[in-house]
Amino acid sequence: DQPRSRGLGDVYKRQGKYCQSKGVKLAYHHHVDDFLLGGAEIDEILARSAPSLFSVWLCTDSATEANVDLLDYFVSRHERISGIHLKDVRDHRQVIFGRGELDGAALAAKLRKAAWRGWLLIEEERGRYRKEWPGTPAVQESRQHMKKVFGI
Repeated sequence: DQPRSRGLGDVYKRQGKYCQSKGVKLAYHHHVDDFLLGGAEIDEILARSAPSLFSVWLCTDSATEANVDLLDYFVSRHERISGIHLKDVRDHRQVIFGRGELDGAALAAKLRKAAWRGWLLIEEERGRYRKEWPGTPAVQESRQHMKKVFGI
């Protein structure tokens, strides 16, 4: 029996080579399950795949929900992180970015110190599930907070 991550590493390596042949780089979006055991499974996949073929998109709320120290996780793996999904939560519920538990200023400081050049994306999903809740005001407030904290 080989660990699940070993098989996935081989799959992502093949997919990464295919994407590279098409001029794009494969990136995997983390979810809560990927942070089990402190992220050991995704670390095994990263170890089995070349940086030129495979990277990850770090999802802030998934790390928070899994009780993973987001800042430590970023610092130790920033070279393999191509994007960060900024999704803020409070009491296990999504809130407007800047109103939750995510310490955006601390994350911004780590990004700058690492001279990280990846993508930052605000994720606002609540409007998808409740039509009466318009997403635009939340996106605008989230964008203002991003400009304030990250300077972009």
